[in-house]
Amino acid sequence: MPQPFIESHIRRLLLFERLPDDQLEMVANAFQVLRFEPGEVVFHQGQPGQGLYYFVSGRGLLTHREPDPSAPGGSAETPVGEVKTNEFVGEQALFGQTIEPTTLRIVESAIVLFLSRDQMTALVIAYPALRTNLGFQRGDQHSTVKPLFKGQRPDEVVLQVFRRHWWSYARFAWIPLLLASALIVSAFMFIESPALALSMVGLALIVPAGLMYFFYVEWQDDSIIVTNQRAVRLINRWFGLESTISEIPLDRVSEVTVTRPPADPAARFFKYGTVTVRTSGDVGHLSLTTIADPNRIRKLIFTYRDQVRQSVSEQNRREIQAQVDRVLGLPPSDAPLGTVVAQAPPSAPKEQGWVNPLRTKFINQEGQTVYRRHYTVWMRHVILPTLFIAASILFFGVSLFYDVPGLGNYAVVLAPVLIVVGLVWWYLADWDWRYDQFILGEEVLAFIHKRPLWLQDIIDQIRLEKVDSVVSNVQGVINKMLDRGTVEISLIGSDMPKLMDNVHKPKEIQGEISQRLSSIRTNAEQNEAQRQREAIAQYLAVYHEKIAGLEELNSQNASASSIARDASAQTRAMPPPEPPPQPIRDAVRPPRIPRSRPGE
Repeated sequence: MPQPFIESHIRRLLLFERLPDDQLEMVANAFQVLRFEPGEVVFHQGQPGQGLYYFVSGRGLLTHREPDPSAPGGSAETPVGEVKTNEFVGEQALFGQTIEPTTLRIVESAIVLFLSRDQMTALVIAYPALRTNLGFQRGDQHSTVKPLFKGQRPDEVVLQVFRRHWWSYARFAWIPLLLASALIVSAFMFIESPALALSMVGLALIVPAGLMYFFYVEWQDDSIIVTNQRAVRLINRWFGLESTISEIPLDRVSEVTVTRPPADPAARFFKYGTVTVRTSGDVGHLSLTTIADPNRIRKLIFTYRDQVRQSVSEQNRREIQAQVDRVLGLPPSDAPLGTVVAQAPPSAPKEQGWVNPLRTKFINQEGQTVYRRHYTVWMRHVILPTLFIAASILFFGVSLFYDVPGLGNYAVVLAPVLIVVGLVWWYLADWDWRYDQFILGEEVLAFIHKRPLWLQDIIDQIRLEKVDSVVSNVQGVINKMLDRGTVEISLIGSDMPKLMDNVHKPKEIQGEISQRLSSIRTNAEQNEAQRQREAIAQYLAVYHEKIAGLEELNSQNASASSIARDASAQTRAMPPPEPPPQPIRDAVRPPRIPRSRPGE
């Protein structure tokens, strides 16, 4: 469908009315033209919101399903509204995570303009000027909904959250029940002391309830989240004092295994099992036990992975078709609109003004993101030389006013030497921490380990395209308070992961590496697709030149044949030539008598 047609309709929307022509054209390119027939469902109640739907023609009915024991299936749909021509729904889904409160079913054949949230987010990231003209500065009208999990990307849509089966929580209920029974029995044993008995009864209520809440939090915090980009495993233990985030991009998933514990009869009865998502590597995988209906995870992952691959294939086919049309000089075909804008990898802001000497993250001159170990590691390095310097200063002060036994006047000279030694020690200890770095570039992650006085200088570089999975892990009360942990990087074809240990904000580092990997894979796919299109275009160009040459040669041959045919026709049309005149005979000499020659 022509782009001016789309622009003329979306300009009516209040959201886009302030866009200049060039920005409106970019937004129009991101729209898709969809056609629905009566009875088709545009979206279902309860599913994540996908984006904006604008009805160019036709009509749809909005219904809400509510529990109704008397109705078939235990629920009934109630009409709550309709969407007609020049009306739209789903605007809020463009700016954050939403859940569809109703079901939209088509009742009249409709042509719908659809703008997905992924496309809108990609446009805003690629063209920041859109943010102002779209009204992002107007308070919280279009504010982003709070992410559903730590590290969720702005352009990421959560498809489903899978938690452990409720039995994994309920099976520990016997522990608080047994404890409550024991406390109540103890209360009866101390019935002669009312205060102690009441205390036992209070503990019988408070302690088991606290244990049940603890088990509930532990159960709720373990989950597998499937998004439109990746599968993420979240594990939090002891109220978040141990936190692990691991992920696998959907395009890297090669196997999803479902197993049921053979020695657990409850697994058969309640139909739960263990789900393991694997990649082609030996290390990169994630698993979670006691998952309810685990086959749903496998089906969802493979279904959406196949949809993503099919979408990429169709997009490549449309781009190849456009390339062929350009080579052959044909008018552009009416391919579906909408192209995905690749996102630039995120980078930390450059420092301005005062720079923190203990910063654990900054941008170097090459534009790479540099991470250091946690500042507590620096404190552990310099604590001894700091104490040594303090003791040397104290020794110097004492030597100025008192005679040190055994040293005499030499103490005044020895104390400054000790201070200098302490300062050198402190400098080397600080240098040792400062030059242990992890450098994240556009395509390379470098592990740098240096020691003072050239005792060690190791630089280990890995290409990001070789990274299979990234896991962040925070364990312990102190680490949780300091936000200090480990980032584990698994490599394709290697069973020895790389570790970024004792780093500050490991979840943030893991998220940045993960997003950089996603960008690299997207760019690699686009470059490969572009390379294939260019190769096809070159073949077609040579073929087109050959065909054009043959056509020209055939044309020349046809022209020569035509000239010959014309000449032949003209020849046939001319009158026959007159015969040459007969020689005049001599009237005196008789015929057949030779003429006499002179001298005979």
